[in-house]
Amino acid sequence: EDLSEWERVGLPIDPGVVLLDIAFVPDDPSHGFLLGTRQTILETKDGGRTWFPRSIPSAEDEDFNYRFNSVSFSGKEGWIVGKPAILLHTKDAGDSWERIPLSAQLPGDMVYIQATGEQSAEMVTDEGAIYVTSNRGYNWKAAVQETVSATLNSFKRH
Repeated sequence: EDLSEWERVGLPIDPGVVLLDIAFVPDDPSHGFLLGTRQTILETKDGGRTWFPRSIPSAEDEDFNYRFNSVSFSGKEGWIVGKPAILLHTKDAGDSWERIPLSAQLPGDMVYIQATGEQSAEMVTDEGAIYVTSNRGYNWKAAVQETVSATLNSFKRH
């Protein structure tokens, strides 16, 4: 494809919103999601020509203004992570999203998620911890035993 002709696309977002991640559904490359600060989730079904705000009831909380950091799809299965700690999961290419409860014992804020297969994903926190799940996010297992920040702190003490 010729990528030399870019086109500016207007987005229905407030000034000051910072966009943080974008992903398209592998089975339907015209269907995608764009995430950002101030609880911003935009959806497109025409390959990004037009975007519309997407409301996810399970992510609406009066006490928090979520920053959605990362979105990833494998087939029709998708994941969104954000701060304060929130994890959303879809099995139907984003038509519906389920909020998955997270353990308070996960260190740091979730900054990145990668869908790796059916009911499986890898997640990274801002402390450098990497976790994997194989049951839709209900249980997470450390992929490395010590976080990057813990390792760096041990070097500082010596």
